[in-house]
Amino acid sequence: MDQQEDHIIWCGEPTGEYTVRSGHKLLLQEGQTQTQSNYSHFYKRLWSLDLPPKIKITNWRIFHNLLPTFCNLHYRRLMGSAMCRRCHNGLESRKHVFTECPVTKEIWDKLGFN
Repeated sequence: MDQQEDHIIWCGEPTGEYTVRSGHKLLLQEGQTQTQSNYSHFYKRLWSLDLPPKIKITNWRIFHNLLPTFCNLHYRRLMGSAMCRRCHNGLESRKHVFTECPVTKEIWDKLGFN
């Protein structure tokens, strides 16, 4: 058997060479595949519920982090600051808006969802 050097070949590019772009593309594809398979039950259940379409779409947007929170707007350079304007204690992310903000917690408590 001839002894030859090993060569690393990257299947993400026709040239066989790794590029950051092809690595990023592969990660995005993997993430989409995992997300689709892991959450298909969630989607089926959500769309089958007897709710107004507006509620279903809002839940879908929450799930995909597509709400216009200050964090998302700041990331897109549409907002100068991502700080929560209700409590001034944290960045207004999806998680902060629904679970961490003291103002939100108070509302949940008053509604009996503690």
